[in-house]
Amino acid sequence: MFANVKILPVVLVAISSVYSNSPALILDLVLHWKQPIQLRVETCWTPRELNAFMEIASRSSGIHLYTQKANDENLAHRSVVVWDLYCHDLKDIVEHDFSQTRYILFSDKPYSTFDDRPVRNIIEVFNTTNIRDITYAERDKGNGKYLIKKIYKKLPSNRFVEKLIGFWQENKLIYLPLEVDRIKNPNLQGTKLKAAIICNSEDNTETTVNIALTDSLVRLLNATVSYHCVEDWDNGIRRGLENGTFDLGASPSYITAQRLKQIQFLTMTAPLNYEFIFRSPKLSYTGNVFYLSFHKHVWLSTIGIMLLASFLQLLINHVDDMIAPRQGSDEEANYLNGISGALLNMVSIAAQQEALAQLKSISSRSLNIIMLISLMALYICFSANIVVLIQSPSRDIRTLEDLLHSGLQLAAQDSAINHIFMSTQTDPVRKAMYTKIKESKLFLPVAEASERIRAGLFAFHADTNLVFRYMLEHFQEEEKCNLQTIRYLQPLDGYFSMGKKSPYLEHVKVGLLKLQEFGFQVRAIAAHYLATPPCIGDSVFDPVSIIDALFAIQLMACSLFLAAAILGLERITDRFHLQRLLLTKLDRVITAATQYLIQLRSKFKTLSMIYK
Repeated sequence: MFANVKILPVVLVAISSVYSNSPALILDLVLHWKQPIQLRVETCWTPRELNAFMEIASRSSGIHLYTQKANDENLAHRSVVVWDLYCHDLKDIVEHDFSQTRYILFSDKPYSTFDDRPVRNIIEVFNTTNIRDITYAERDKGNGKYLIKKIYKKLPSNRFVEKLIGFWQENKLIYLPLEVDRIKNPNLQGTKLKAAIICNSEDNTETTVNIALTDSLVRLLNATVSYHCVEDWDNGIRRGLENGTFDLGASPSYITAQRLKQIQFLTMTAPLNYEFIFRSPKLSYTGNVFYLSFHKHVWLSTIGIMLLASFLQLLINHVDDMIAPRQGSDEEANYLNGISGALLNMVSIAAQQEALAQLKSISSRSLNIIMLISLMALYICFSANIVVLIQSPSRDIRTLEDLLHSGLQLAAQDSAINHIFMSTQTDPVRKAMYTKIKESKLFLPVAEASERIRAGLFAFHADTNLVFRYMLEHFQEEEKCNLQTIRYLQPLDGYFSMGKKSPYLEHVKVGLLKLQEFGFQVRAIAAHYLATPPCIGDSVFDPVSIIDALFAIQLMACSLFLAAAILGLERITDRFHLQRLLLTKLDRVITAATQYLIQLRSKFKTLSMIYK
């Protein structure tokens, strides 16, 4: 029936005057409000008076005239309807029946259908409607002034009261406040309000903050409140606010395109603190601690020193052989003078093992001593860094993409927030994370997920306040260390909600704004929202696991595979070499046998000739 916009007071103007004074009076009143206005005129003026009025009004900033029926709440907060009671029935105005409407009535004749009791007749007509604010201009017969009266009621259950607010005389407003705010000091006089809250097995921090604000609000409005539990937002809060079962939505509502059409959102009350919470895994889980022990420049420098030392060793060996040849087999001498032997000797020294080469010259021994001492310092630093890095948490998981590819198990709190807002994400990374959680069916309660966080390698998307409260109550001090959070949803704020046609809309809105101004909202958020639990003392000592030595195991496995491959190649090579040797020998035997047969044949021929 109504449009999906925020309702502000609709001003339907109908001013009591006579003859040509009424256009000037109406124009002065409209201009006095100093706000953009769409003006509708329903009067008994002559065409000349109406044209003159419209011409002057159209020149005024922010005023636009229209002639259609003002029944659209999209324009309700800016509409002014001028209503002449002499030629238009008062009951036609009642058709609009907007709960936040303000009417101003007038008549161009001294006596209209209201006979001599206009105010009482107005009250009788409007008392059965939701309309609560009327401005009525009445001519004072004694001195020609016009009395501007406000006829209003603060609550739907109250009756209208009359109050003089100003005068108009000789094209001049003598006195009229800019706005007479009937809820400047809101007082609902003990009215009992019904508030709907979503109740489930787990507390909701945002709802807790809203309940605290609602309690402060009803005290400010001099009202009382009763809370009623509902199962969910759609079937509980929305339906109750629309049909008037509930006056307030005490659980925070989050804006969506569909919800904007259904209820009225007032002010933001509590931010939504939903994030992925996880304990940072060990550094060896995301990186190679053996490589991270030194900066890459240190590694490059160490390798350069070992290559330089190997070259010097080869040079020294070559000079020594020229001065005094080695004693021993040729193979041993060739091995000691080779590049592979020199490199293997330096690797053995770097690993703090014995020198493989039996060096006899002073220069060779001096080089070995220098390398042993210098590489020993690097070895000690490397060992110390390894111990520290194995116990260090990883800080490489900083974004959602890092978390998605980290290998941590992902899960989410089984709440409407996650089911609604996670499923609507269009970002590829966020969409992949939601799909992974949904396919794994890991929508878990807070208690179970918190225990998995304690065990590690588990990331849980939930209300941080609930998780942190569980950790404060059940975790040891050292188990609160290395906690990390990453935001998944865009920043969201919960809104206080009401029905679009609620008669208490302005009272609650002004009350909530006052609570914000007085600091009640900041106090409620500070009292119920929790920060990351502090880490007191040292973190838990983690013994060395396979993941810490994974690089060493992989290196050993690769080395064994490489050695086996080389052994196979050697065996194949040796086999082909043996075959060639056998073939060569066989060829020699065959050749010798052939030559022997040829020689034997020659002898037989010679003997046969001699015999003949």
